Amino acid sequence: MLKSNKNYFHFRKKGDYMHKKLQTPFKTRQHMLSKDFEIYYYNDPHYTPTSKHSHDYHEVYFFLQGDIEMHIADQVHLLRNGDIITIPPRIPHHAIARNPEIPYRRFILWVTTDFYRQMLRYSDIFSYLADYASENEAYVHHTDIYNFNIIQSKLFRLVEEIHYDRFGREAQIHL
Repeated sequence: MLKSNKNYFHFRKKGDYMHKKLQTPFKTRQHMLSKDFEIYYYNDPHYTPTSKHSHDYHEVYFFLQGDIEMHIADQVHLLRNGDIITIPPRIPHHAIARNPEIPYRRFILWVTTDFYRQMLRYSDIFSYLADYASENEAYVHHTDIYNFNIIQSKLFRLVEEIHYDRFGREAQIHL
């Protein structure tokens, strides 16, 4: 569970171990291995920046912590904890740590265009942020702590399901 403390979120001690087990070591790979989606939970104590790049899939950041400047297209955004960043396919972007001493924590979700279209069959709510970003060149969306904590708990559940082989895993991931 996250608690708000002025300008950042932090874990209560109880959940620290589980969240550490779910972390993905950061790699600079910028292509997907899955045919549908990939999700990562990164906690980089010393972030090594990537160069400007783009993808042929959708990328969604869920920003948890850090002093990060996100460059998207020709825009520069200073990220706030709880921000959701949607980057449509083929939009150049990269992150810069303004203070590399502050850990850079985030979820990153990569979604293929085909899988994105499949999700739209279930609900058009999936398209709102991606369409808004594409149409308005507005890539960063600020959320309140309550809603972001709900989103974050669902993301941790998804990452957990992907990491563990247990009964009902595929159905839970699909949901």
